[in-house]
Amino acid sequence: MNIKLEIEKLIRNALANALKEINIKTEIETIIIEIPKDKSFGDYTTNVAMMIAKICKKKPRDMADLIVKSIPENEIIEKCVVAGAGFVNIFLKQNCFEEILKRISSEREDYGISKKGKGKKVLVEFLSANPTGPLHIGHGRNCILGDTIARLYEANGYQVTREYYYNDGGVQMNKLGATLRARYLQLLGKNVDIPENGYKGDYMIDIAKKLLKDVGDKHKDCNDILIFTKYAADDIMKDIKDDLDKIGIHFDIYSNESDLFKQGKVQETLDELQKRGYLYEKDGALWFKSFSFGDTEDKVIKKSDGSYTYLTPDIAYHREKFQRGYDILVNIWGEDHKGYIQRLAGAIEALGLNKDALKVIIYGIVNLYKDGAKTKLSTRSGEFMTFKEILIELGPDVIRFFFCMRNAISEMVFDWDLAKESSEKNPVHYVRYGHARVCSIFAKAKEKNIEWKGIEESDLSLLKSPEERDLINTLAIFPEVVEDALDNFAPHILTDYLRDLVSYYHKFYHDHRVISDDIALMNARFALIDSTRIVLKNGLGILGISAPERM
Repeated sequence: MNIKLEIEKLIRNALANALKEINIKTEIETIIIEIPKDKSFGDYTTNVAMMIAKICKKKPRDMADLIVKSIPENEIIEKCVVAGAGFVNIFLKQNCFEEILKRISSEREDYGISKKGKGKKVLVEFLSANPTGPLHIGHGRNCILGDTIARLYEANGYQVTREYYYNDGGVQMNKLGATLRARYLQLLGKNVDIPENGYKGDYMIDIAKKLLKDVGDKHKDCNDILIFTKYAADDIMKDIKDDLDKIGIHFDIYSNESDLFKQGKVQETLDELQKRGYLYEKDGALWFKSFSFGDTEDKVIKKSDGSYTYLTPDIAYHREKFQRGYDILVNIWGEDHKGYIQRLAGAIEALGLNKDALKVIIYGIVNLYKDGAKTKLSTRSGEFMTFKEILIELGPDVIRFFFCMRNAISEMVFDWDLAKESSEKNPVHYVRYGHARVCSIFAKAKEKNIEWKGIEESDLSLLKSPEERDLINTLAIFPEVVEDALDNFAPHILTDYLRDLVSYYHKFYHDHRVISDDIALMNARFALIDSTRIVLKNGLGILGISAPERM
């Protein structure tokens, strides 16, 4: 039973009856049910009376009285109290708390996992960094956000594919190849400068050394930049995959732009847009009528020199995603791509496809502060801290949690000093320690030869203290939190929840002994902390973070 959902149904029906009583024909789409911070205000509260009062030409408190009067006797609500300007404060019956724990105990690792998606196919395309250099912490936000969104989809019953798409051609890749050629020739003793705006990082020297070891001076007179580009790109992609493997991120598909051209997908897409009347020629270039779909202006998709703009293969790529049978297409993009959303959605619509299937999550830039100073993140300048270095220093659990603590669109300050902190000041250690503390109680009980026989033989009616009820209430909303985190593409909703849950657990732990001479109460509290352990492990699991039994 979803307590919050059941309360919403009761309030909605009571509101309908109240409106009928005063002969008002209207309805309210969203009824907000919240857990009040001040527990004296009940287990839940709603401001629905204040939202509807003006329409009904009633005082909010009078409207609240009508709603409360219209709530029938039920198995959930013990009482409702009108408070303040017109809040309806809701107090639950004791059996509700018992049912919550029974549900968690029964579902265990499936608690919080829903079938909402009904198996719909979702393609989450993220990271997609061109192989021009090692991953840095800015890329880290993209890959962890993308993988966590994919995990949230899976937790909500969707069939998920993770895809890494990259551009293996173009100006920047040519510069990569030219840089490697220069570094290679330098190792052969030739006086060669790296190209203007080339890649200056020491990693290019390392790749040149590998090339020299593999081929000797075979390429000393080679002017085919593609040979150098491919070698550098392959080496960098291998390094990227190694970093991702260490943090537990695995892509189902790696695809690249050149294959779209080789397979004729780009030309097929242009032919389809032409057939539908959305292309025209002007000044020797080919234009897409993106203005017709809400863009600021029409966009060139094929230049007068015959080369294609960035938009062209991207349209073909998304058309190909639909052809593969995906119901939802999720893209994780940096904020510099924000203006690009409208024209891509327009192209999808122009092709006769469902533009609403496209979900684009924009994330803000990352500023890394280490030892009080801001660290640069430019691969081209060579002045940056690689993701590999950060991973070695901090470990995957810390990195994953930190990147999920902020709203995606917000600019993020990555506090290195806090991330390095090994105490409970570090939020990920705080949450993981909560799980370890629960496990330690069971370990201690085992040492004392105390056996908990399970929730079936526990008298849950003994869990009546405010701290116990607060903890149970927080456990109850976990499934809703998982859904909300997906609906809003906001993993920080889940990290915030886990921190709150551990806070409530610590309050309970501080004020109440679990292992005691009162056998009945001890067994009831074993049921409570077992449910806490389940939810913490499930929540951390969705984030891809380990739940240790000892710390």
